[in-house]
Amino acid sequence: MLDYPDTQTEKPAAGHEAARDIRAFLKAHPELAQRYKNARRVQRIAKHDRTVEITNRCNLFCEGCYFFEGDGSALQREEDETSKWEELFKQFAAEGVKHVNLAGAEPTLHIERIELAHKYVPYGLIYTNGTIKLPKHIPYAIHVSVWGDADVTATLRGGNHLERSIRHYSGDPRATFIYTVSRQNIDTIRPIVERFHEENIRVSFNFFSPTETYNKKLDEKRGNDNRFFRISTEENNMRLQSEDFPRVREIIEELKAEYPETVVMPRLYLNKATQEGPLYTLNEDGVALNCGGSNASPWFQLYGTDAQKNPNKCCTPNVDCSTCRLYPSAKATLMFDFESALQSRDAFEDWLDLVECWNKLMMFDHDGAETVAAE
Repeated sequence: MLDYPDTQTEKPAAGHEAARDIRAFLKAHPELAQRYKNARRVQRIAKHDRTVEITNRCNLFCEGCYFFEGDGSALQREEDETSKWEELFKQFAAEGVKHVNLAGAEPTLHIERIELAHKYVPYGLIYTNGTIKLPKHIPYAIHVSVWGDADVTATLRGGNHLERSIRHYSGDPRATFIYTVSRQNIDTIRPIVERFHEENIRVSFNFFSPTETYNKKLDEKRGNDNRFFRISTEENNMRLQSEDFPRVREIIEELKAEYPETVVMPRLYLNKATQEGPLYTLNEDGVALNCGGSNASPWFQLYGTDAQKNPNKCCTPNVDCSTCRLYPSAKATLMFDFESALQSRDAFEDWLDLVECWNKLMMFDHDGAETVAAE
């Protein structure tokens, strides 16, 4: 994969060479040309992408929380003036931003800010824990986080809200439930997916990626607290181990084959996320050099709860890059990795599948078209 340039305005050095290679590849495989054309439309939207943490408030206490277990996000002040948020989203529109990711802590605690985002940015994605039902008039995609069955949810998230999330979003075409796989919930993957199939709920997968602080507390054998490090110990924690990856990959592949309309999971991301070792090239400080969710990427920028550019490294600045397998940044990285995609026809089809899945999961068909990629 290509390392990103030092500035956000400079194009990757291999860009023109990649374009030439793609033309040659499609000449040899003309039957893939239309799918590639559709994928390029999706890429153009993904290139004009922003992520905004719109609040530092939450109503859960998730073990190893990406937002609170570390100082990269939670210590920022929260902008309370509605006019400042409107200025930000209006600025995005002026910059040509077509897609915005709204996160937090818990973004649905500020629905008025989500409404402002949609006023100026046509496509969006909301990352939520599902405890609050979003009004139907907000035509953004919704990702509802799932950490296991009812018992596991209560243990890991400080309360059992799973049934409430299902009531809120069952059958909602905007929603995909994102099952975050950790060492604590591998056994509940199958029963949860079977339940979601019965409830007409689409599901995809994420992989728990510990924050630097979470790793440090485990490695230093620190005692538990009453917030985001309540139950983890060196012997019993959420970190996936090398022996877990083949098992998890097999379970997800089986479920995808059994429930193809329910499980949306690109094979390329699944294979990358379940391989051993880092997904990214790391610098001497352990920071990823080629991550699509990096603030050094020419296609991405994180804004914090103060409605200003977050100066930290990436979309989830607390997470340890060496063990990061988070789906938004991994998919964004793979989406622009033409070099690997052109290694074979199978690799190219896996890449097309990944872009098409990004379109299906990260966008919402609010104009009545099948998807952006099917225009």
